[in-house]
Amino acid sequence: MPGITTQKTRDYLLIRQFGYFNNETADEFSQIVTNNLAAGLCNFIVDLENCHSINSPAVAQFLDSCLKIVEDHNGVMVVFGLNNLKKSFFEMAGIFPLASCANSFEEAVQILESSV
Repeated sequence: MPGITTQKTRDYLLIRQFGYFNNETADEFSQIVTNNLAAGLCNFIVDLENCHSINSPAVAQFLDSCLKIVEDHNGVMVVFGLNNLKKSFFEMAGIFPLASCANSFEEAVQILESSV
């Protein structure tokens, strides 16, 4: 089922994207990030393992959210579950090195914990 789920811990918000990451889900993603930043939660782990594709406007909104987290709130974003195509797309868009890239959820948690 396409969409976004979240799971909050004491230290970060885990955001999982399922299906096609398009304008609508990018809007939802941005709203989730904005709401949590306003509540004082500045560290995010993003799971794109079950995201089968992402369009260009969604990547632009993802970058905007990443900038809000890292530059405006001095937070951390770690992304995992990327195939080579999505990873290259994110690199070209400038998301990396603002965000970190991990190979698994466990590695994402380790990166986040060492960055805080």
